[in-house]
Amino acid sequence: MTALSLRGIRKSFGAVEVIKGIDLDIDSGEFVVFVGPSGCGKSTLLRIISGLEQATSGDTVFDEEVVNDHTPFERGVAMVFQSYALYPHMTVAENLGFPLKLAKADPQEIAAKVKAAADILQLGPLLDRKPDQLSGGQKQRVAMGRTIVRSPRIFLFDEPLSNLDADLRIEMRLEIEKLHKRLDATMIYVTHDQVEAMTLADRIVVLRDGSVEQMGPPLDLYENPVNTFVASFLGSPRINFLNVELLDSDASSCKLLLADGSHVTAPFSAGTASVGEKMKLGVRPEDLSASGGDFSIPFRMEIHERLGPTSYLYGRSGADSIVAEYRERGAVTPATLTTLGVNSAHAHLFDANGLSVRNRQERVS
Repeated sequence: MTALSLRGIRKSFGAVEVIKGIDLDIDSGEFVVFVGPSGCGKSTLLRIISGLEQATSGDTVFDEEVVNDHTPFERGVAMVFQSYALYPHMTVAENLGFPLKLAKADPQEIAAKVKAAADILQLGPLLDRKPDQLSGGQKQRVAMGRTIVRSPRIFLFDEPLSNLDADLRIEMRLEIEKLHKRLDATMIYVTHDQVEAMTLADRIVVLRDGSVEQMGPPLDLYENPVNTFVASFLGSPRINFLNVELLDSDASSCKLLLADGSHVTAPFSAGTASVGEKMKLGVRPEDLSASGGDFSIPFRMEIHERLGPTSYLYGRSGADSIVAEYRERGAVTPATLTTLGVNSAHAHLFDANGLSVRNRQERVS
């Protein structure tokens, strides 16, 4: 296992700076996921860690050793790409053992490590098959096995599940999680899929425009986002934002003017926000209810999407779009539902710059 530190990493392509001074420490054995929209720099950062890309400035440190000038082989990293990159003329066993063969390892060592990797990933019955005889999930397991045989210091994954259908993505997420627990290895995983990030990570690093917006355990980021970007990126369906104006505030409550002209009093502080400031009230779908709540917002339902025990109500509060999770069995109609209750313990208030004005200690339990 290897610890990783990134110190002041910057990367420019010509005049365009795509990584803007990132500092990050990853503990030995930790599973860290880089997440963010396309073009945020997450794959470039992974390639810098691997040695496939040279940083413009800053240091990449493995266990206190600066490896800026080391090749990927010298760094001892192994990477799983979006494409399986298997050799079509080789069997599964030959694909698994090929990195060791290139390194001129002893044939008996190759055979032993291939068998060990096949056992971990349940590839034993497939060792004599060629890639065109495998399913997408089996091919990705072979690609992962090819990294295992090298016993790398750090495993790197660059959107490895993007080419798989929905069911296989779930299956392979479980396989990767099992692999991490079994090997207790340091793993860094890049994805734009927030579900993968939430389910796999010990810590998530949210990137935007080459900078780190927030990092921390998945539930910490979900429950305590520092800004509207992080709040909207994590969660499905995404968080609701209502445009509000601050009318009054004290240490324990605030009065907000909603877009339709109605007033609500929320049992939490608006922090240092000024009266008259335009703000956003953030409420996740699961924290809205057809009855109850600490305060209510007006709601005009448009669609009731039934998905079994859980369904979703789509509509509007004034001009703002709203999605609410609905767990009751009975039908609901626009005539019977004109307000939604808000669970204030998990509501968020963001200032005019999109920054959260509440911290964890201010939350209502």
